Amino acid sequence: MTVLVKMPAENFDSYLASSIHEYAEENITSGRWPLEAAQARSKAEFENLLPQGFSTPDNYFFEIMDSQRELVLGYLWFAIKESFGDRSAFIYDVKVKDVYRRQGHAKRAFFALESIALRLNVTSIGLHVFSYNENAKALYELLGYFVTGANMRKNIGIQTNIDPN
Repeated sequence: MTVLVKMPAENFDSYLASSIHEYAEENITSGRWPLEAAQARSKAEFENLLPQGFSTPDNYFFEIMDSQRELVLGYLWFAIKESFGDRSAFIYDVKVKDVYRRQGHAKRAFFALESIALRLNVTSIGLHVFSYNENAKALYELLGYFVTGANMRKNIGIQTNIDPN
């Protein structure tokens, strides 16, 4: 059994530092960001999303734990957004620690999240997944998530002597 437990405030700083680093790495791996300044860019994005840190309104931080609440298996962060009468949740971060992966913890954490979201009067849950992360995409599809759009990119660099015709 897997449960979501509200993250203690004293655990937030270490969670945040790890998440900033991992988000930079994911953006580098995906080809979105160059290595240079990726950490600073990631930190800036987190600061923008969480101007009051752990106390930023409508943001919820959980530890994914075993049923005895003895082991922290991972983390989940989501925020509530309201737009044109639609109240939705957006998952900004979900991670199961490497040693606990492929054991069903993420799937059970998502089911637990749905119960929490319903209590918060949320009508949908969204998330972003990097295109290279086939395992995550397969899990999300299994759970009923579907693609609503796709960002594409082509790195072209600076080129000279190219005929535009």
